[in-house]
Amino acid sequence: EAPECETSLKYVEEQGVIEPGLDVVRRGETVRVRAILCHPLHQKSLVADAEITGNEHMNPPWCNATGVLSTTTAYALQVNVAVYIDRQPGATIYYKIGGVTREYTAPIEVVEGGSTLIETWAEQEGFDTSTTTKCRYDVDEAARLSVKPVWQEGEARHIGGFVHDAQAFLVHRGVERLHLSLVPELPDGMIVEEGFRIQYRLQQADAPMGQWRSAATNGSVWLRPGELLSPPTATTRLRMQWRVKEPGYVWTDL
Repeated sequence: EAPECETSLKYVEEQGVIEPGLDVVRRGETVRVRAILCHPLHQKSLVADAEITGNEHMNPPWCNATGVLSTTTAYALQVNVAVYIDRQPGATIYYKIGGVTREYTAPIEVVEGGSTLIETWAEQEGFDTSTTTKCRYDVDEAARLSVKPVWQEGEARHIGGFVHDAQAFLVHRGVERLHLSLVPELPDGMIVEEGFRIQYRLQQADAPMGQWRSAATNGSVWLRPGELLSPPTATTRLRMQWRVKEPGYVWTDL
């Protein structure tokens, strides 16, 4: 029956509700809604008549990222993001990056340095659109810095030559300590940002390469050859590797 201004239920829109409206439609149920507009100084409006079918609710998609980590929170050079949805075989997944929306058909390759936000959701006929899943990933760009080893004045006389290509030198047991600096360098016109980290590791003779160690913030490294050698060994070859990392860039050895 058509509604009447005097006897029918009055629609009241609640305040502070995100999506105001009539909550009378259940999942999979079809409801017929008839409504009129009433005003004390005017005749009632024509009847608005609509049938509404309650949709199923979509599961939200989720992201799975793969790639080489540059730090505990950032990926090196790129990250591949696959998007999945559970128990919705007929769903179409969409994603948005930087305001551009695309249909998801294959893993998303993120190569732009910095932080990238991926917003993704699913749609299917007969279902409500899913909630939006937000996935954010940080990508470090290719390294800009290089490192130059600089021996302190007079230190070179304590080593039996230094082969730069092999980053190796000969040390004597009688030398208590050696001092060099690992100086970060950039191409001309570029400025080294604060917050960079320098690491080095050593290999003695044919032994396995050692673990990475952190250099001082100014790149200073002190070596104690006497601790590496015991009689009757008088000399040993040391090979040294170094690397540096700026915030937002990968380590130089990657």
